[in-house]
This record gives sequence, structure tokens and C-alpha cells, in this order.
Amino acid sequence: MPPDIPERRLHDHRRNETTPPTNPFDPERPGAYLARMERRMLPVGIQTLREIRRMDCYYVDKTAHVLRLTREGKYHFLSRPRRFGKSLLVDTLKELFEGNGELFRGLAIHGEWDWAVKHPVVRFDFSGGEFGDP
Repeated sequence: MPPDIPERRLHDHRRNETTPPTNPFDPERPGAYLARMERRMLPVGIQTLREIRRMDCYYVDKTAHVLRLTREGKYHFLSRPRRFGKSLLVDTLKELFEGNGELFRGLAIHGEWDWAVKHPVVRFDFSGGEFGDP
């Protein structure tokens, strides 16, 4: 530690001892901090819930919001900037209404949805089209 910063000590009440705190960035143990963290891939460019869950990528669980969206209101307008997760949200709704409960295991919506009920889903994907003048 730099000399101008006094060394902090932690008190362990279970053992009634005072021990120096462990430094997760200890140069003597490179990678110690990262070894404790779960390393997952960021789902850059992945727009399907099935692929994100299959590849065990980072996923922020917003299914509680999706549940609220399905239960409240009649019409919804999704206005978000590019690359803001609109396609993933629509795919999540598709998987939900098709009753693919295994994809939602461990997520907020899993215990709140009736997986026995399946709904037909029609999805139009305009992401691959080229749009020009008629």
C-alpha cells in the first residue's frame, strides 16, 4: 500500500480477530478477482432468447416487465433507438406465447405464466430487407 494511506483492518467478529482485508487485485495472485467472477459472453448481435439462453450469455431479466406488458393495456407502441433490444423483446414475446417454458426457467416470469396454454404467433421480420424507392 502507498505510505500515505493507512492500512485498513477488518474485524472478524466470529473469531474475535483483526485481519487485513484481501485485495482482489493482488499482484501476487493475478486473476484472483476474475477467477471468482462468472465469465459469460456478451450477446452482441444475438437477437433470439433461445440462442442467448443456450449459449449462457449475459441476460438482464426483464420478463417481469414482459408479464406486465401482457396483462395491462390493449395496444403497445415500441419506440426505441436502433440496437436497443426491440427484436429480442419481440422474440421473447414469441417464445412466451408459444409456451416454451424451458427457456424461461430461472427467470421472473417462469412461475407466473401458464405454460400449458400455447398461442399461434405470426411474426414479420423486416430486418433483412432492402428498402428503396418504389
